[in-house]
Amino acid sequence: MGENGKKRIWRNCSTMKFHLIIFLLIYTILIPHKIYAQENFESEIIEYKRILESEPESYVALFGLARALAFSGNHQEAIKAYSNLLSKYDNDADGLLGRGRVYAWMGKFNKSENDIQKVVKYHPSYADAWSALGDMYKWSNQRNNSIEAYKRWMELEPDKSEPYVARASVLIENRQFSEARFDLTLARDNDGDKYQIDMLIRILNRIPSATLWEFTVSQELQTFTPKRENWNTTTFGVNRELANGSIAIGGLKTERFSIGDESLFIDIYYELWRNSYANLRLDAGIDPTVIANQITRIEVFQSVGDGWEFSANYRRMEFINSKVDIYGLSLAKYVGRWYLRENTSIIPKDGKLGYTNSVSIRRYLSTIDNFLEIRMGHGQEEVILRASSKPDKLTRDFISIRLQHFLSTNFGISISGSYNDEKGAPIRRVFQLSLIIRN
Repeated sequence: MGENGKKRIWRNCSTMKFHLIIFLLIYTILIPHKIYAQENFESEIIEYKRILESEPESYVALFGLARALAFSGNHQEAIKAYSNLLSKYDNDADGLLGRGRVYAWMGKFNKSENDIQKVVKYHPSYADAWSALGDMYKWSNQRNNSIEAYKRWMELEPDKSEPYVARASVLIENRQFSEARFDLTLARDNDGDKYQIDMLIRILNRIPSATLWEFTVSQELQTFTPKRENWNTTTFGVNRELANGSIAIGGLKTERFSIGDESLFIDIYYELWRNSYANLRLDAGIDPTVIANQITRIEVFQSVGDGWEFSANYRRMEFINSKVDIYGLSLAKYVGRWYLRENTSIIPKDGKLGYTNSVSIRRYLSTIDNFLEIRMGHGQEEVILRASSKPDKLTRDFISIRLQHFLSTNFGISISGSYNDEKGAPIRRVFQLSLIIRN
């Protein structure tokens, strides 16, 4: 059949379908038992089969039977019913779409794609078809294609919330959190389901690992000017994602002043109330000499409005001969692929207050796992300067830069460097390389 003939069939089907849909609306009011109102699929199946005995060409009955079989879970029978309809109404858009959806539910994604692609090819303004195509690609783990299909759905129905939520869910799976956050903002503006949107935003706020398990090992080198002995630290850890948070355990070994110290840590993230989560970290030294005996840190995060995030934190560092308490507040904002954060820390000691102000600017790249971050600040810090466990409070200026990139789904690297100018102490440079393995 030539191209003109195909187009003629589509036009004829569309005209005929318009009249049949009107008839369907009237007919569903008149048929016994109010089939559509009750959504009683078994009754529908019986009724449509009865109609087809006397009217075997009835589009209403053919389509209604296929639909009822599909939603009642009789997928094989539904495929036969849709195929029967299509044998009588060649290339019917709703018939192809219905059969394509059922194929997708059955996991027969190639057949599903073939049917639904025919619909969007000849009916590019059919929003439900783009929705179904996005679903099929999502279920078959073709996320980029799913994102594009949902984008077309969004363009056709920009005032609905459903396409934005649908695409956001795939963007989250694809680790494109910045784009997902933007879509969810639009969904909220379109009066979308608040519970569903909040559930997805909770994922964005905590930034979970992409897999259940994550292993990290890092090596840190600190050099000084005027030159003196370098400091080295090796850290390892394993992280396990949980339903409402994560837990990581690990340890580190550090060498300073020709003295080796070791410590263990546990790091927990846990979701609290709406749009809130907490982070608790405990570090315990193993008979340390130059590092803290114990460090306890807790921070509570709260997201509000359009991409704003507040947090409050407390940290206690316990050394052999002293203790240091640090209180902090931060304000952060997501702007597209940018994450901006200001943090202020207060250190009360000996009747005086010390402080540190810092600003960090993070630019997310292709996904949430790939980013470039710059951090800078000024203020006081408790620093170990001698081969003892008593810290000194110094004024410092610092700047750091960090790049993290995943070379594959399961393997990433992080490289960072910082410059610290501490008054009364040598200039300190810190270099760190981390390897991340996910499973």
